[in-house]
Amino acid sequence: MALDLSLISAHDIIRQRHADQQDVIQIFAAPLSQLNTRELEEARLMLLDSLFESNSDSLTGGISYAHYHLPILMCATEPAHATPLLQAWTRSGLFLSYNLVLLVPESADPSCLAPLLEATPDAINHLCLRSLERNEAQLLMEAVTTYLPVQEPHLYLSLQASDTQLLEAMASGLLGLSLYPRLGLRDGHNGFLLEGLQPRTLAFQLIDLLEDPERDWEILQEIAQRGQQMARRELRS
Repeated sequence: MALDLSLISAHDIIRQRHADQQDVIQIFAAPLSQLNTRELEEARLMLLDSLFESNSDSLTGGISYAHYHLPILMCATEPAHATPLLQAWTRSGLFLSYNLVLLVPESADPSCLAPLLEATPDAINHLCLRSLERNEAQLLMEAVTTYLPVQEPHLYLSLQASDTQLLEAMASGLLGLSLYPRLGLRDGHNGFLLEGLQPRTLAFQLIDLLEDPERDWEILQEIAQRGQQMARRELRS
């Protein structure tokens, strides 16, 4: 499978899709702090739309619109650090029930991820890599929880102790998962602590978390809501 490995920013996609709409271009030319309520909503919708493609056959093309109905697993990290997650997501078959969105730095090289998809080529239609500015990432998270209503909770997985976006993701309503203890995060109460970065271990933990018959979707949504309340308190303090 020949993959296009050029990283595409959300800005580039939005400019391409709305090239004839000057008001849209102006929204992303201005600081987000200067946008009014209507413009912020438009920005959220456009950032969300930038994750999807009609025909997704490249590593950075986006998620196929055919899978728009699935919940999202989101992670902000360098591509090299995402390798265990991508292996766990593909080998466990989790890609069939969760789309994966990797938020990566603009200078990132995603080529290291291509070999991991060769054994599971269908997974590429469920995968999206995007570079975003920090405040835009928060708008995207808000858009996911607002405009992609699903029974299952949308997830944010923190792979590194230095990840600073976990609280923002939880404040947006995503269920927070972390490999490292975090201030305010109580395992099983308002989020989940996972153990180990080995792909097999990570896959088992994710499947156990999402398919435990004693923990239905409503319980996970309640945990996400408690996490949202905690994160908002922490961000205000």
